[in-house]
Amino acid sequence: MILAVVCLIIVGTIGGLFFGLPPAISISGSSDVAPGGALHLHGNNFVPGSSVTLMLDDAIPLASYSYHQAVYSPASSLPMSLSEQFTPTYAAHKTITVSGNGTFDATIPVSTSWSQGRHTIRAKEDISSRSAVLHFNINVPVAKLLAKPSDLDFGQIEQGSKPVMSVVVNNGGERLLTWQANNGGATWLKLQLASGNIPIGATAQFMYATADTSQLKVGVYSATLHITSNGGNSLVNVKLEVVPASPNPVAQISVTPNSLDFGTLNVGQQLTKSVAVSNSGTLALNWKADSGNANWVTFDTKSQTLQPGALPNIVKVTVDTTNLTAGPQSAALNITSNGGNLQVSIKVVVNVPLTTQPCTLQAPSVARMAFLANQGSNPSLASQSLTIGISGTCPGGVTITPTVTMASGSSWLAVSPSAATITSGSATFKVAVTSSALAPATYTGSISFAGVNGGTAVSNSPQLVGISLTVTEKPPVLAVNPSKLTFNLSNGDQSATQPFQIANTGG
Repeated sequence: MILAVVCLIIVGTIGGLFFGLPPAISISGSSDVAPGGALHLHGNNFVPGSSVTLMLDDAIPLASYSYHQAVYSPASSLPMSLSEQFTPTYAAHKTITVSGNGTFDATIPVSTSWSQGRHTIRAKEDISSRSAVLHFNINVPVAKLLAKPSDLDFGQIEQGSKPVMSVVVNNGGERLLTWQANNGGATWLKLQLASGNIPIGATAQFMYATADTSQLKVGVYSATLHITSNGGNSLVNVKLEVVPASPNPVAQISVTPNSLDFGTLNVGQQLTKSVAVSNSGTLALNWKADSGNANWVTFDTKSQTLQPGALPNIVKVTVDTTNLTAGPQSAALNITSNGGNLQVSIKVVVNVPLTTQPCTLQAPSVARMAFLANQGSNPSLASQSLTIGISGTCPGGVTITPTVTMASGSSWLAVSPSAATITSGSATFKVAVTSSALAPATYTGSISFAGVNGGTAVSNSPQLVGISLTVTEKPPVLAVNPSKLTFNLSNGDQSATQPFQIANTGG
């Protein structure tokens, strides 16, 4: 009894300073996470040396395969990390030991078995009734189809001509977009590059639509392009008027899209988008482009000659915010030609960060990556790249180290290089998957990028990128060889036989 009282007095004396402040836990980064991702937790104002239990939704103790206990240092406490996947279980659970300064850090992989929606994690001290709660959301990332324009108007087309116009397809979501298009049964409307895959954050793709009027009579025609995808569907209305051929050929210009929105960029950043210049006339189109006095807008092609019926010219337009002031900025891409003049509006919002900032690890260029593969093979896009940069004052540079975690499956996810040191700007990492030995299923994992400057973790470190790999079953394919048998028999001849083979060349 006396010993218990003494222990309580000691705990009360040591923890008195902390009991004055309520314990708290927070998430580094977003509170929205995908299955297979991870949550980076930080706890403070807990009693030094005490044990803390983490509970999911006040019901399920979070158990791990291993914990790394924080070691107290007068300068800082080292982070604890849960290197394996947490599994919801009611079995006996392990605890986290609070460091000498009353803090702890932990990385929690989010199980794919946890339901979508809102959840809580409670951190409870084992020596008292004190606890802290945080909320987070599990959201499944989705692709989002964006197609422009919604109306494709060829205008008046001379009979016998075959003009080409463009539709730009983009991915505005957070998962690999797989798309395909058809002409809705309009045999005079031919499509090129009518399918594709667009990773998260990748540049837009152009689909080309050719109006073949060689078999059309004079009159008005319409059709509908059907674009389907795993991120929604889109319809593009197509119309044209076929007119008699003229003895005097003319050029006719069109541009897709007719506006470029570069969003919000920090001062010093650059971003590139593309436009397609088309000729729907019967004469070669001679065009040239300029951006007026907006020297922060550049493009890779300033002039070109486009023949009738040729595929559109793709012009890459780049904005550079280095010398721009904060706030919205606008410009125009002016295109003049012998087939008419057009303008493409350009806008960007410039953000000027504070001049004095701590050394900070920026968010990766993509938050998630998705891969698709057939059973027995690797994805057609077996690798994707991302960039992650630094900002603020970082004397001596920052070393960025990626760590791979696979929530399901094994040995299918890799990242290179193993580390990169930069003094400014960003580093590029290549993420690769190997799926040829995997069974059909959806596999999830994550890559944690940790930044260290002078032996100390920089602000906003680590950063996390979620990875998903979907392996689909390869369907069987019937093959017969030879494809035909020929018998030459006369009346009264004996029966004849010939062999043939039946094989499965698929899965």
